[in-house]
Amino acid sequence: SRIKLNDDIRQFDITSQMTLKSEASYEKNWQFGPRPSMLIVTGKSKDGILRRGEALAARLRRALPKIDCFSPTDISPSAMKLAERLSRWRQLEESGRLLQIGEEMRQMAVEQGFAPEFFDPFFNALGGGVKRPPDSAPELFLPLISRTITRNGDWYSMMIFFPDNDICNAEARSLAAADPDCAVISRKGFHKMISSEVSGRFMFLLALAVSLTCVVTFLFFRSFLLASAALIPTLISLIFTGAAYAVFNVPINISVCFG
Repeated sequence: SRIKLNDDIRQFDITSQMTLKSEASYEKNWQFGPRPSMLIVTGKSKDGILRRGEALAARLRRALPKIDCFSPTDISPSAMKLAERLSRWRQLEESGRLLQIGEEMRQMAVEQGFAPEFFDPFFNALGGGVKRPPDSAPELFLPLISRTITRNGDWYSMMIFFPDNDICNAEARSLAAADPDCAVISRKGFHKMISSEVSGRFMFLLALAVSLTCVVTFLFFRSFLLASAALIPTLISLIFTGAAYAVFNVPINISVCFG
């Protein structure tokens, strides 16, 4: 038999069955499709979080090329990325390529039975946007942007969405670990993250308590030999208690350790 450690935080969940049934009913009737995970990027500068978000989304897509990942910077980029894209469009216009594409589309419209000027409104709006870029994204995208890029006081935040599975969550957490102003929110992995955080802090406090006990015992007896002898009964009791838990296949959790 082996000693088992149960660090799942859900064992302390006291949510009523009525609440759980209500949540299940809501998801069954109103929630369609799997919920994504979110990589939250925060900072005191809007353009700063957009630049960091672009870099994080690019790294996530390179690491997981087959996943669907959405970042609001795809439709509302940073000032630097916006200037880069605008420069490319202006190069197309100055080279005459944009006009050439417009003529090709006029011919294609005729071939498909449409009027030659069918695509003119699109190219006119495109040319106007290249010459006089608008101050904001198209009105169609504004509700989406307002929900994925938010401001709370002096802080801005944005959300990058990706599939909620172990592989994607692990990759996103590795990216967030290098940035203190980033966090990953996952419905499926939430209990794992909380359990890991709680158990990690508890093990640190446990090691600190053992160390302080040893130090205090040594300071009291002023002798390594006497301090070691005084700790022997405690160690023996811990060994027998652990053996009993292993024999009866009872997992050790935080409440047991406190008890």
